[in-house]
Amino acid sequence: MRKCCSTTIFLSIIFVLVSALIFGLLESARTAGVRFYLQTAADSSIDSLFSEYHRDVWEDYRLILLECRKEQKAVKSLEAYLKTYVENSGIYRLKEPSVNISDIQYITDNGGKWFENEVLDYMKYNLIDFEHTPETTQQLAKDIEEAGTMKEITTAYGEHSKEAAGLEKSLSKISSNFNTQKELYNQALEDIKNKNRAGFEDKVVRIKAEIGKLDNLLSDYQRKADKLSENLSETEAKYSEKWESLSENNKELLSGNISSYRTYTDNDGVRRMEILNKVDAAKENTRYIDGTDDILSRIEDREDEEDYDEDEADELWDELKSQWETFNIPVIESRHGIADEKKEELIENAGKKFGGEILELVIPPDRTLSHTSIDTIAFPSKTSVSERLGENTGLIDAVIMDEYAVRFFTDFTDKSEKEVQYELEYIIAGLDNDTSNLRSVLLKILAIREGLNYIHIVTDKNKMDQVNTLANIISGVFGVPALSVLISCLIIGVWALAESIIDIRALLAGKKVPIYKTASDWKLSLDSLLASGGSGGSSEPPLLKKPEKGEEAEDESDGKGIDYEVYLRLMLLVEDGVVQDYRMMDMIQHNIGYKKKDFLMNKMIYGMNISVQCTSERAFCRFGLVRDELASMESSYKLGVNTLKVY
Repeated sequence: MRKCCSTTIFLSIIFVLVSALIFGLLESARTAGVRFYLQTAADSSIDSLFSEYHRDVWEDYRLILLECRKEQKAVKSLEAYLKTYVENSGIYRLKEPSVNISDIQYITDNGGKWFENEVLDYMKYNLIDFEHTPETTQQLAKDIEEAGTMKEITTAYGEHSKEAAGLEKSLSKISSNFNTQKELYNQALEDIKNKNRAGFEDKVVRIKAEIGKLDNLLSDYQRKADKLSENLSETEAKYSEKWESLSENNKELLSGNISSYRTYTDNDGVRRMEILNKVDAAKENTRYIDGTDDILSRIEDREDEEDYDEDEADELWDELKSQWETFNIPVIESRHGIADEKKEELIENAGKKFGGEILELVIPPDRTLSHTSIDTIAFPSKTSVSERLGENTGLIDAVIMDEYAVRFFTDFTDKSEKEVQYELEYIIAGLDNDTSNLRSVLLKILAIREGLNYIHIVTDKNKMDQVNTLANIISGVFGVPALSVLISCLIIGVWALAESIIDIRALLAGKKVPIYKTASDWKLSLDSLLASGGSGGSSEPPLLKKPEKGEEAEDESDGKGIDYEVYLRLMLLVEDGVVQDYRMMDMIQHNIGYKKKDFLMNKMIYGMNISVQCTSERAFCRFGLVRDELASMESSYKLGVNTLKVY
């Protein structure tokens, strides 16, 4: 019996087509799933790798970083983590995994930006007690930076005050020479009246000797005058740009005094012409003095004659007197000289004393300096500095970075027992030994304190009255007006310097010093400053005398102000942030490397970008039922994913 199969055939064809569609959809879904699975495997693998962060760096500095000396080692670690996912891929049928690192960012890359990111990520979970708002801190840092600039300017001009004093002393020597000649001249005149030929001849010889000294005295004066004018011009050119950076208020404080230096040199140009003429006149007197030789010879001959005639001798002595009175000894009419050279020398001596080796002046007697030398050859700041891309560090972030530095790195007052004891000082100065770093930082603080103390003196009426009184005593009431101003500048500079030494002693002893002093905060009197310029010893004021070991320094601090650490914070704020970032990494490398000899910051990974490649075998297109219908699809295919990880 014949049966009709058309329906069965039709249904079979439909079943095959529907099956092909279903399995194609399943394969498509599996393909999407395998990509997601591979992405998950890649993410998990890189997370596992980054979980191997360096424990010492975290424990000591709260930085999470991955140490990787060889990229191939990281690749093998990633492949090992990936292998577990491949072996258990099930329906995704992954095989032949491979990993390629397309980009690695080390912590030293991008100009230290990644290091800053790590620090800021940690510090945002730590409360920071700002003593000032970021804005006031920035203003404070600006004031401190400006104080340093003022110190540079005032110190440079203070040196010119010393040059001017030296110039006046040179003029005094010429004037003294003229006075000596005048005294000898008058004595010779008396010898003529007394007919003392031997005495007269002695005075003539001595006057000629004084005249002979004038060339050297004049040369010394001209050399000093030329040097002062030349140095003043160099200072004006050197500090013209820094002068413009000062605030209008500080410019006003200094401008009057500084203009006096040019006034002084200009006036000295007029005075020099007088000196030259007077010296020439004095040298011209030699001709008149030589004119007395013939008369003296005749007097001598007359005295040797047997028939000595007193009347004729008197005529010769009268002729000698007339000849002698034909010339005059010059006198310098312009104002010149230092009226009280002793006090001026006391001021200069005090300046030399407190301008000496700062470490010898300020280190507490119970402290021993660290002389540790630092091998910087492999430091990140020497080997790994790169250009920073993107925006610079903002004010708030800069303040936070400085807070991190203060928390994690030691300074002089911490009395650390680390190999490098003055880490913060290194971050600021960057030199290769503890002593040099400390000295450099203290000189910076000294410059700040000098500038601020200078401002206090010139704005304190009582102190300026004392300064001007002393300057007038030194220069003389009838001295050169501009010279008195120059001497005032010298006194102010030395006074500010000596007070600053006292300030730094207090800071290193753990005490506080006000940034802006008032009259009640001031420690050193002008009389004590003058006393310090003497020979020292028991007569030296206790406040200025460095205490011996076992002695306590005189403490007049009332606890106001900021301590040494805060001064370091403010100095960090005005320094180059990128430079500081690398120097912090230097110290981290040095300290971790002290425990692990091969530790290098430029091998510490901050972030990594990898690509993962795998082969996947198809699962739903290889059944016999639909194999022919899906024959165009290969049995396996490659796929890849990328993933990025940063701490």
